[in-house]
Amino acid sequence: MPITGLSFLLFALAAVVLYYLFPKRLRQYVLLAASILFYLTYGVRMAGYLAATILLTYLFGLWLDRLAAFRPAAETKEERKRQKRANDRKKRRVLALSLVLNFASLALLKYGGFLASSVNAVLGAELTLPHFLLPLGISFYIFQTSAYLIDISRGKHRAERSFLRYALFVCYFPQLVQGPINRFADLQPQLTAGNDFSWDNIQHGFLRMLYGVLKKAMIADTLAPIVAKIYGGYAAYPGIICFLGAALYCIQLYCDFSGGIDLMMGISRLFGISMQENFCRPYFSVSLSDFWRRWHISLGEWMKDYLFYPLALSKPFGRLAQFCRRHMPLDAAKCIVPSLCTFLVFLAVGVWQGPGMANIAYGLWNGFWMSLAMFRAPIRKHLRLSIGHDRYYKDTQYSLTPHFGQTEITEMLDSGLISIGSHTYDMHQWPPYETVKPARENMLPLPGESETEYIDAVQTDAAREAETFAAFGIPAPDVIAFPEGAHTTLTDVVLRECGYKVTLTTDESRVNTVVVGLPQTLIDLGRMTVLPGMTDEQLLQYLNERAN
Repeated sequence: MPITGLSFLLFALAAVVLYYLFPKRLRQYVLLAASILFYLTYGVRMAGYLAATILLTYLFGLWLDRLAAFRPAAETKEERKRQKRANDRKKRRVLALSLVLNFASLALLKYGGFLASSVNAVLGAELTLPHFLLPLGISFYIFQTSAYLIDISRGKHRAERSFLRYALFVCYFPQLVQGPINRFADLQPQLTAGNDFSWDNIQHGFLRMLYGVLKKAMIADTLAPIVAKIYGGYAAYPGIICFLGAALYCIQLYCDFSGGIDLMMGISRLFGISMQENFCRPYFSVSLSDFWRRWHISLGEWMKDYLFYPLALSKPFGRLAQFCRRHMPLDAAKCIVPSLCTFLVFLAVGVWQGPGMANIAYGLWNGFWMSLAMFRAPIRKHLRLSIGHDRYYKDTQYSLTPHFGQTEITEMLDSGLISIGSHTYDMHQWPPYETVKPARENMLPLPGESETEYIDAVQTDAAREAETFAAFGIPAPDVIAFPEGAHTTLTDVVLRECGYKVTLTTDESRVNTVVVGLPQTLIDLGRMTVLPGMTDEQLLQYLNERAN
């Protein structure tokens, strides 16, 4: 069932109609039935692979959830620590086993033939593997379920108890073919909410579908035979034609991939469900790193959260970072670990693209240039070069894209509708990019930090922030959202002395009672996440549930 074909579009529209005809409590099961039916059209064997993945990760999710919720019950502090360490070790082993089993199916089905042929070519062996049918969308649902398991082990959310609701999260049909790779915490509440009918969702959904069909069916499919002809006989064409073929291939690739995403995003919007954006005008990028932040965004964020950071924060790379800081200039030493991790990430991206040396070479090529770019700042510093104006995180290799500047700030303040608050000046640090250890990731005191030192740190941070605001002609902020929601009673006292009147945590479990004339009720307010696509009615329901 091609996604731009009439049969698929009629199927999707029928699912939308049935979705809104059923009561709200049953709409999630309409989505589940439609998703199962859609996948069965590609074959029972493919559906079997998907069902096995769902069952496996569902059971491991429950197991990890129980381990993550473990609380030591021993009487002594030492015994509680021992129990916690033992539980953490077991949790890591269970997580490792679940990921190995999950990715083993992907490796066998997608890369088994390539690995066998590579071994035969190198060793002269005659290794053969049975031919397996590659399931539709296996890379996407393997990555999605793996993120689900990792997030449970990290305590970011609880495991889904309902097998049917979890199955819907994995096999929701608009995401199966081309992604994006959605996160459980973002997608699951929308799938089970039983969204109300909205003309706004219908209009935006159909418009997004139209964009997708135009890009995929009219542009990508039209260019495909032209590109194939040039690539298939490039030796017979002059250089200018080959160059044109490469340019057309870039357009075809983008329109094919992003067009499919647009179509599926539009269908999902018809159900009132918003998925993560996967493209952000990548061909308007100003650098290679900027391009990769705009292209296949969900994959990039997955690699960052579940591969880059675990590698960068692992013990071997930690020891490497310490060695480099002892034996190399600091500005170069701090680039070593991030550059190596970036190289490995792009190697993984190349492998993810599919079996074959061309894909591996693609990953190695991009990884090399992305890793090399991280040394741009120390090289320029050493050579005393100054080219333009760069914006980096604390002069590291990690570039930042400003959301807005002084003009936009002034416009927002003048509107009377928006105020600018604080998230601290420099108390929400990123450990891999900090030169001073330990990094201060939130407003909690550092280990071994005295009360006086802590008070001075908070006051200094508030003063630097006030100076920054003053440089833009903005009054010092009186509202602060605690990084990670972490703070102490002393934090509240010091911040009030610094002029802050309102503080926000990350506690979504309750709605505070605010009393006129009692400023202390504005301290420790719960900060709530408004999901994309949430309607006014859903927001009110969300607030009422927590108020009750």
